[in-house]
Amino acid sequence: MTDKAEQIAALCREIDECAYQVYATLSSVSHDLALKDFWNRMSCEECRHVNFWKSLEASHVSRGMIHLLSDADHTLRELTIARDHALQLTDQSKDIPDLKGAFVLAYQMEFYLLHPAYELFFHLVPHSSEVTSPESEYDAHIAGFTEMLQKHEDLSPELRLLGDTLQQLWEQNRKLAVQSSHDQLTGLHNRRGFEVIAPQIAHLAVRNKQLISIIMLDLDNFKRLNDNKGHDAGDLALKRAASVIKHSVRASDLTARYGGEEFVILLANVETSTAGDISEKIRCAIEERCKDYGITASIGFVTGKVTGKVEDFCSSMMKKADTAMYSVKKSIKNSVAEYDPKTMAC
Repeated sequence: MTDKAEQIAALCREIDECAYQVYATLSSVSHDLALKDFWNRMSCEECRHVNFWKSLEASHVSRGMIHLLSDADHTLRELTIARDHALQLTDQSKDIPDLKGAFVLAYQMEFYLLHPAYELFFHLVPHSSEVTSPESEYDAHIAGFTEMLQKHEDLSPELRLLGDTLQQLWEQNRKLAVQSSHDQLTGLHNRRGFEVIAPQIAHLAVRNKQLISIIMLDLDNFKRLNDNKGHDAGDLALKRAASVIKHSVRASDLTARYGGEEFVILLANVETSTAGDISEKIRCAIEERCKDYGITASIGFVTGKVTGKVEDFCSSMMKKADTAMYSVKKSIKNSVAEYDPKTMAC
C-alpha cells in the first residue's frame, strides 16, 4: 500500500515533470541564443530532478518520512493544487506573448517547486546512496534563475524582486528541513530524524549484504549535574558529548540525540569488534572531555544482519542496544556492553 509520504513524493515528481516541459517549451520558442541555452539548462536540471523522484519511488526510500510532516493531509492538498496549477502553466507556456511573460510564468513554476516538502526530501535522502539528492545543486539552480531575472530587470523592476523572493524562500525551506530533523542544542539528528533515516541505511545494508550496528549511550550522573550546577552546565555537557560522538564516527554514520541525555548511533558495514572498539573509544573520550562536569557514559551495542521487515528489524535492534546499555547503567556505569541474548531480555 502506498503511504502518504510516497503520494507526496509522486506529486513532487509530477510538478517537476511540468517544469521540465515548461522550460523545454520556452527553449524551443526562444529566438535569443543566450536565453535558449538558459531555458535548456533549466530543462535539463528539471529532468535530473524528475529522475531523482523516480529513483525515490523505485527504492521506497520515502517510506517513513511521513513522521517529519506535521500535517501530511494538508501537504497532500497543497501539492495537489500546485500540481494542477503546474499543469495549467504547461499549457500556457505554449503561447507566451513576450519575454516578461515567460519570466513571470517561470517564476510561478519555481514557486511551486519550492514547497517545503521538496527540501525535506532533498535533505534527508543523501543518507541512501541508492538515490542522488539534488540538494547540493539546488543553490546553483535558484541562483542561476535569479541572475537571469536580474539581467532582464529592465523589462520590469519586479523581476529582481521575484528573484530575491525565490532565494529567500529556498533558504527558509532549508532551515525548516534542518530544524525538523535535527536537535537544536547538539546539532545531531533528533529522534524523528533518526527514525526516518535509519531504515534507509538498513535497506542499503540489505542490498549490499552488510551488517549494521546500533550503539545506545546514556550519560551518567546527568541529573546530579543539573541539580548541582544548573541546566546551563547540563547543556554544555550535552554539546561536548555530542561533539565527541560526531568526531568518533564516520561522516556516513548516523548519530542522534535520542532524548534527554541519551544518544544513538547507527554504523553500517562494520563487524562486531569494530562496533565494540568505537563504543569504547567514545566512552573513553567522554570520560576525558566531560570530567569537568563529572559525566561519564554507559554504552550498549548490538550488531546483526538485516532480516525481515527493515522497520521492525531496526526497532528490535534499538531495543537490544537499549537493554545492553541499561545493564551497564544498573551495575557499574561508565562501561560498554554488547547485547547478549542469553543473559539479557528485551
